Amino acid sequence: MLRLVAVLLVCVAVLVAGAAGATSPVRIGVVCPGASGPVHGGTVKPASIMIACADANYWIAHLTWKGWGTPTATAAGDVHYNDCTPYCAAGHFHVITGTATLSSLEAGTCKGAAARFYTRLRVVPGRRGKNIPAAVDESLPARC
Repeated sequence: MLRLVAVLLVCVAVLVAGAAGATSPVRIGVVCPGASGPVHGGTVKPASIMIACADANYWIAHLTWKGWGTPTATAAGDVHYNDCTPYCAAGHFHVITGTATLSSLEAGTCKGAAARFYTRLRVVPGRRGKNIPAAVDESLPARC
């Protein structure tokens, strides 16, 4: 009888371990795939996301995520942007509140392991006005 109980306990432990490994982590897809190296690719709950990769004139930081791992994750944060006045090299940076939304979960791999990736990014500044960037929608590859 003790042997049967021991075998059952081992079977349950194996099933529980297998179920835990079946859920792959949810990560953000690659932002700025054309940059010198992938930006944010494979990150779980990034604290910031660069949007204007070529000149670093637009990003959202201090992100606080809600719903990570669900079909749609949303974060409040600070949008940093260059007003490019009179031109971008001489412009001034400003910070306003905004939101980032990640959606469209897809399967992929990260460093040889199965993972799920958010493949759509939407960043919305908290207000509109002269030289404030409009909302941005980006597609993100499902990879690190």
